[in-house]
Amino acid sequence: MLEIGLHVANEMMLYEGSIDELRALAIFLSENNTPGYQHLFDFIKLHSSHYARDIHEHSKVLPETVAQLNQEAQKVRATLGLTQNHVRDAHRRQLCARGGFWEMRHYFGLLPGVIDDIAQNQPDHIVCATLSGSVLGEYISQDLKMRHGLQIPVDHIVYKRQDSLPIQGQVPLNFSPGGDNILIVEDVVQEPFTTRTTLDVLRQFRPTITLSLFALEIDPAPLAQEALVYYNTVFTFETE
Repeated sequence: MLEIGLHVANEMMLYEGSIDELRALAIFLSENNTPGYQHLFDFIKLHSSHYARDIHEHSKVLPETVAQLNQEAQKVRATLGLTQNHVRDAHRRQLCARGGFWEMRHYFGLLPGVIDDIAQNQPDHIVCATLSGSVLGEYISQDLKMRHGLQIPVDHIVYKRQDSLPIQGQVPLNFSPGGDNILIVEDVVQEPFTTRTTLDVLRQFRPTITLSLFALEIDPAPLAQEALVYYNTVFTFETE
């Protein structure tokens, strides 16, 4: 049992360490959403999709995929003048330090059924709450395409934060909702602020949108339950 625990802990450290590189870029992007930095949205999307691909094919992220992200992110970070201190700060400013996309390993057997339900809901667009929902959203998109033949656009929203709490959201400058039914993807829902911020951003583009939610976990505390009133449909896993 100890061996298994150490293995999982090492995976978490490896994966989340590389995702912290993307978190640092996301924080920079949230404060500099100009035409010259739109490639950072593409970078986040690309590497999130690589992680999702590996999980589909291997039930884990391959070491070479992690290494590629680290190497390329460090190069991009250097061009922006960001240091390892920015990466550490990005890790510290996570809203939910106990979460992360790799918590999905607990639900591998249940994910197909939930994604089947999402397919029946027919979302027009997937928006990933960066960065906790980025790999998850790309994973759902790939699964919907492979098993249901659904080609659903995926975008990632970054958040300007006051300490850890999101106070403003940014999407790519060329963002255009694919329709009214938007699926928001997060790892853990603990508070309503992320949802409110996301909804404010999306309704600037399309006032008639409705939201559905996919989350691995939803905190039973009242503050988290406040977030659920904004969603028409919630996809998650039953927990004891």
